[in-house]
Amino acid sequence: MKKLIAALFVGILTTAGLVAVTSTAPASAACGGKYNPCVKTKTTAAKLKPVKAGKKAKISVSVKPASGRAPVNGTVTITIKGGGKTIKVTVKVRNGKAVYTTPKLRKKGTYKVTISFKPAANSNALPSKSSTTIKVKK
Repeated sequence: MKKLIAALFVGILTTAGLVAVTSTAPASAACGGKYNPCVKTKTTAAKLKPVKAGKKAKISVSVKPASGRAPVNGTVTITIKGGGKTIKVTVKVRNGKAVYTTPKLRKKGTYKVTISFKPAANSNALPSKSSTTIKVKK
């Protein structure tokens, strides 16, 4: 009987707004709608100069919103295929920029670089992709 009365009392207080019920998960709103529109992004890598075999290449990535100037944050996954190997790394994007220096590229040839942007959890930015190549010469 005491439990029933206590539950009834808590129910009345909650309904009246005198007691709050909280959750441990932070509030997050998915993009879309009138007040939080989704923003398309464009991912690009700076033009890469040819690299000599046995040297490292520096990949500079920029992620920008298609409209507006708001900084974009999240991560980029950079996949490099070539020379008989595949390298896959994830780099943080801060204020729309990310930089990655490859290990030494030992074999001559063309390496394909694929860049995939994943926005931060509470961002209204949309994912985007880009690709480029690194030429390794002797």
